[in-house]
Amino acid sequence: MTFAAMLLMSVGAFAQSSEPLQGDVNGDGKVDVSDITAIITIMKDFFGSSNQKYYWYVGTEPITSTTIPGDGVVAAFNASTELGWHKIDDPVTEIHVGEMPRQSQNVIWYIAIPYILGITKATSGGLTDGTVTSTTMTLSDGVLYRVFTTPPAKKIDYLMTR
Repeated sequence: MTFAAMLLMSVGAFAQSSEPLQGDVNGDGKVDVSDITAIITIMKDFFGSSNQKYYWYVGTEPITSTTIPGDGVVAAFNASTELGWHKIDDPVTEIHVGEMPRQSQNVIWYIAIPYILGITKATSGGLTDGTVTSTTMTLSDGVLYRVFTTPPAKKIDYLMTR
């Protein structure tokens, strides 16, 4: 009986974790048939049955719900060493945020990636210390983004992966 009570308590604590739930594609906190629907939508969106365009961002300007993704796109996806919005032409499993231009002082960097790509991890290339945090936010294009915030640094280099 005691073991069963401890097991139930640990399951409850696990369910309240702030870590993303593996397989929770749509971000609703559970893994169910709606995640399969979300995967099908992802495939349709990236492979032509939708006019939705996807972008990722890196820069020192904070991201808000009124941010216009793609506004002033600076480069194609693989030119990842420029600040600003970058168009994503194909589904990707990782984004290398290359070594960004050095700032004159330590600044907070922001990286926004469409949530549907499933990218949840930021691995530093050794240019910054500290923990990257992330939140989710729907921007003005109607797309849900995972927005990563770095510790203050003059320069960054991150590999963003699932």
